[in-house]
Amino acid sequence: MLFSLKGGLATFKMTHDGKSNFAIKLLDSDGNMVDLLVNEIGNFNGSKAARIDQVGLYLLDIAADGNWSVSIAQ
Repeated sequence: MLFSLKGGLATFKMTHDGKSNFAIKLLDSDGNMVDLLVNEIGNFNGSKAARIDQVGLYLLDIAADGNWSVSIAQ
């Protein structure tokens, strides 16, 4: 699902309760990687700030083996 971001700093709060790899890539609407937000094994509860250079539509590419959540503050 595409979502809109304004330019500037966006903070992504992420959780995962699985046992395997948890990775999230932030992609632009053309599918180009903007930032690797997380790449961890097992449980994760943390956040990362990403610089958004252009107002536009974005997408998260998520790999997880358990329940996960992502919230975005801008």
